[in-house]
Amino acid sequence: MRATALEVYETIKGSGYSIDSALELSEGMKKIEDFPKLSLEQRKQLDKLLSPAVKEVAIGPKKSSVSVGGDEVLYRHELRFMNKTAVFIGIDDSMSPAEVRKRIAFVSDFFAERIGQELRLDGIAIRFSSGAPDRFKRTIESVINGFKGPIIISAPRLKDIEPIIPLMKNMRPLINLEKEDAEKASDLAEKHILSLVLRSDDPKILADRSGKLERKGFDRIVFDASAGGIRKTILNHTSIRELAVIGKKDYGYPLISFLDEKTPYEESLYACILISRYSGILVLNTIEPFALLPVLTLRQGIYSDPRIQPRVAPGIYKVGEPTKDAPLLLTSNFALTYHSVLGDLEKGKVSCFILALDTEGLAVTVSLAADKMTAKAVKDALERYNANHLVSHKKLIIPGFASRLAEGISEETGWQVLVGPNDSSALPDYLKKY
Repeated sequence: MRATALEVYETIKGSGYSIDSALELSEGMKKIEDFPKLSLEQRKQLDKLLSPAVKEVAIGPKKSSVSVGGDEVLYRHELRFMNKTAVFIGIDDSMSPAEVRKRIAFVSDFFAERIGQELRLDGIAIRFSSGAPDRFKRTIESVINGFKGPIIISAPRLKDIEPIIPLMKNMRPLINLEKEDAEKASDLAEKHILSLVLRSDDPKILADRSGKLERKGFDRIVFDASAGGIRKTILNHTSIRELAVIGKKDYGYPLISFLDEKTPYEESLYACILISRYSGILVLNTIEPFALLPVLTLRQGIYSDPRIQPRVAPGIYKVGEPTKDAPLLLTSNFALTYHSVLGDLEKGKVSCFILALDTEGLAVTVSLAADKMTAKAVKDALERYNANHLVSHKKLIIPGFASRLAEGISEETGWQVLVGPNDSSALPDYLKKY
C-alpha cells in the first residue's frame, strides 16, 4: 500500500516542507525531484517509501519519453491509475518504403481533441519479419530520421538486434525478442540503456525471470503475458496486478499487449478490453481513425483522476468574433458539457459569449440537483466577470433543463432570461431566431 501523507511528512520533516508537500508526494501529484531541499538520506527513504507496486519504466529519448507502470492499486477509485496506457503503431520491415513513411507521418501528426485535452499516439513499434537484415536496418533508419518519440523493436533473436544497437544511441528503446529469452540481452540492455520485454503465458515464470534479472541489478522490464486468447490474457493480467499490489515485487512490472487481429474493429475492441485490464503498452497495426479514437477516448476516461471532475475555469468565453450585441449563454463548467456547447456553436458558425458557471465541475442537471447552479450563483458570476461591459443588452440564455431558474435569475439580476433548448446541438437554429 502507498505511504500516507503523515508517513511521508515524518520523512521530510525538518527540510522546510509542509504537510501539503507530503500529501502531494503521497498522492503522486509531485515527484521527489520536485523538492530540491530534501537531503540525500531523505530522498533515499522516500524512494523506498513511495516505491510503487508496479515499477515505472521510461521508454524513448529523455525529451520525448513515455513512462508506463507506476501504479499502486487494483481499482481506479482507490487512488487513481498513474501513467496512461501508451499506444504504439506497428511498422513491419516487410512494408514498402512508402507505407513506412505513411505510418511515421500518421503517428507524428495524429491529433484529436476531446473536452479540451489532446488525444495523441505515443510511439512506433518496428518488427523484423523480412529475414533481410539490411532491410530491417533501413526501416529503423527511416523511423529514427522521421520520428523522435519512443520506439519498440521486435526481432526473433538477439543476433538480429545487436547490429542495429549503434543506431539507437540515446533512443532508449524497448527490445522484444520473439524466439529467445530476453535474459540473453540483459548485459547489452544494461550497457546501452535499453528496456526488455519478458514473454510467457505463465505469470509465475515471468516473476521467476524478473527476479533473476533484478538480482543482477537490471529492472527495466516489461511483461508480455499474452496467452493466445483474450480470456486467458485477461486472467493473466489481473493475476499479475493482484500479486503486485499485495507486495509480490517480482510481479510488479508494466504489461504490454501486441495486437494483430484480422480487422481494425477487432483490434479496437481488444485494445479497449486490455486498457481496462492493466495493459501499460498497446501495439496496434491499424491506422484507421475510427478504430483508434475509441481506444484513446477510453484511455482518457480511465486515466483521469476519479476524485476530480473534469472542468474548465469558470468565466465568460468568446466564441467566434462576438460584438456587444452577441448572445450570452449560460452553461456549467463541467468540461464535457462546456466543450459540447462550444463545439456545436463553432460548427454552426455562431459568434457569441458563453458564461461557464462554477458548478464545481458538475453537469447542468446534476448541478441543479446539488444547488450549484442557482439564481444567486448566476448573479454573482455576471457581476464577477463584468458581463455588463461585454454585452450591450441584458439578456441571458439558459439551458432548457434549467428553465425553473428563469424567474429567480430575472428577479436577482434584472436581466431578461430566455430559455434555450435542452440539447446544445439545437443552439445554432435557436440562435437564428434570437
